[in-house]
Amino acid sequence: MEMLNDIIETIEKHLRGPLDLARLEKKSGWNKYYLHHAFKLATGLPLIEYVRGRKLTESLKDLSDTNLGVVDIACEYGYGFEQSYIRAFKSQFGMTPSAYRANPVPLRIITQYDCLRHFEFKNGILFMPQFVRLPAITLAGKRFIIYSDENYNEGTANIVGRQTYEELLADFPDLQDTDYYGYVEDSEETYVYNTYMPAVHITAGKTVSGKWETVYLPAGQYAKFVYIGFHSAAEVDMKKLAELYGFIEGEWADKIDRSLSKIHFEQMEVPPAYEPYCEMGIHYPII
Repeated sequence: MEMLNDIIETIEKHLRGPLDLARLEKKSGWNKYYLHHAFKLATGLPLIEYVRGRKLTESLKDLSDTNLGVVDIACEYGYGFEQSYIRAFKSQFGMTPSAYRANPVPLRIITQYDCLRHFEFKNGILFMPQFVRLPAITLAGKRFIIYSDENYNEGTANIVGRQTYEELLADFPDLQDTDYYGYVEDSEETYVYNTYMPAVHITAGKTVSGKWETVYLPAGQYAKFVYIGFHSAAEVDMKKLAELYGFIEGEWADKIDRSLSKIHFEQMEVPPAYEPYCEMGIHYPII
């Protein structure tokens, strides 16, 4: 699956001339909403703004290096009217095309998105991390020892996760944040077993029954990976996570030459079971 890569390449091939976004959406094979959401996660820009920015950035070369009239350049980049191009150019760069041609100045441009900033799996995409500072949070849940082989073959973590999450929602009906949290403590034999705690985010200082354990995570800096899957949340099992963590703890960690924390947590908004889409954040404290 290299849909996002294909979309970026298609845009680059059609910087000159019109680009039908509706056809681009259809070609992707994705739900329109999910496509636009994934694209903004990747580039930081809505699809239409990225396309406009790339076209206008490319048009700077024509203004600097050719004698083409502004109306001809507008037509070259798919603008039906010269004034439409001028308005878009001024909105993007804060000056008109003619003013830039007469007095070229440094401008902030939109460069082609680097597809190395994400990694595509079958039916999903993992984005390279954002480095964020998170406020302190308290998690309530229940710890389980999860054996890797059993989890890989039988989906142990998914089973205890679903059961525990349903119990947590029943015991904490007034949650402001109903996301599912999976708190992980790596053992010294992490390839044999780990401690896994299905949890919810509760208000600091909230009294909990002895049925539940709590974990306090202080405010701090995290590397936050985002995974989006074009499948249901229930399909995020150990086989899928093995791919994600293999990349994070292998390729990514090796490239940055940094040891990863022995604890991390997953966070997922729980969509309806039939929804063919899920999004999960994987947070590693920066040490």
